[in-house]
Amino acid sequence: MLGYKEISPLLEVVGNHLHWKTSSGGRIAGRRAGCLKNNGYITVMLLGKFYQAHRLIWLLTYGVWPPSHVDHINGDRSDNRISNLRLCSQLQNNQNKSLATNNKSGFKGVFYRAHSRKYQALITVNGIQKYLGRYERAEDAARVYDAACIEFFGAYAKPNFPVNAS
Repeated sequence: MLGYKEISPLLEVVGNHLHWKTSSGGRIAGRRAGCLKNNGYITVMLLGKFYQAHRLIWLLTYGVWPPSHVDHINGDRSDNRISNLRLCSQLQNNQNKSLATNNKSGFKGVFYRAHSRKYQALITVNGIQKYLGRYERAEDAARVYDAACIEFFGAYAKPNFPVNAS
């Protein structure tokens, strides 16, 4: 894997983007490096290998590769401002995922149970599913999920509803 010594002469961080320092092949010095992929991440090809831009920005800012996962605090995978990046474990990174595309209730952690005609709230903590109760309204189940989400995941929580800043 390339290190700081090999990458720093090629790229520089400008805001939340990477720019080429030198011209070579189809690359032009001063132009933005990388492209936005379908998964929302910006990737850059260096010497035939793809690198995620947020990991390169971490390397160029701190001089070392991130030792673990790098989380986008605001959930925007293309927002690579260093102030929006933080180290996290795989578990922490999984806590703040967005709503699944196949979700039918419209809320994270909420499932409609036809046999009881109620919405059930569940949360998974350290691989163990915790039952949070059944509720008449999906919104009520979502608020219970949110409280548990904040309790268990803290700064890495991604609740259904905005958290009031006090």
